[in-house]
Amino acid sequence: MQAKKAEALVWTEFCRLLENDLFILELQSRVRELYSENDESSEKEKLKAKLYGINSQLDALAERIAVLPVTVSPAPLFKQMEKLEGVKKAKDINLSERLVAIETFEEFAELD
Repeated sequence: MQAKKAEALVWTEFCRLLENDLFILELQSRVRELYSENDESSEKEKLKAKLYGINSQLDALAERIAVLPVTVSPAPLFKQMEKLEGVKKAKDINLSERLVAIETFEEFAELD
């Protein structure tokens, strides 16, 4: 019973904070400070470099599979390739998503 009362109070206070323009402005300022060094182009370049590395690993695995003796199972290599493809897909999604600009208070305050 105490937890339900506490949850209701915390939720009410949280909602008040989100409606407080001064709190949102301070939060926006802190977010800008934290991410001022990480602009969109540098983040995209980092992701592109990671994708290049993953593609290189996939190519190397494909070459190894091609020269495997018939008596050696390629299953572990296939499993590793599946993992790399999953990571690659996740990085592709991150690369295609645009970082949200928070140049104005209104844009920042409306973010979900």
